Amino acid sequence: MSNKTASVRITCSYTGTENESASLPAKIVGCLYQAQTHGTVDVPDLATTDTEYDIPFGAVAEATLVLVENTTGQDLWLKWNSANIESHKQFLKSGGCALIAMPDLPGQYPTTAVSVTTTATQSGAGTVAYHIFGDPT
Repeated sequence: MSNKTASVRITCSYTGTENESASLPAKIVGCLYQAQTHGTVDVPDLATTDTEYDIPFGAVAEATLVLVENTTGQDLWLKWNSANIESHKQFLKSGGCALIAMPDLPGQYPTTAVSVTTTATQSGAGTVAYHIFGDPT
């Protein structure tokens, strides 16, 4: 049973249609969790195209908050729940990050796995940072 809350604050500033500075109201999402895991996955120099790396969930069985940051220097495919279908796979540009933040356990279709796949041969060592919160196994 989740008994802690991780809060995500999302802000967005942009240039409006008439070149004015604009911003959306800040959105705060509280994600319940009990277990957490943080770390990096190493993508070694010369790793070949289409090499898949699982993001370890550690003690988290069902995630309420997942943050993945691509610092490999190449674009990656990011796959949710091991599904190799377009609705659960997205392109993660080098330097980009992906976030799923749910205020409650996801119910029938929980996030239980995340992986990244190289799109080219890795040039120099790279990493993928991750932070995962949710209910324990």
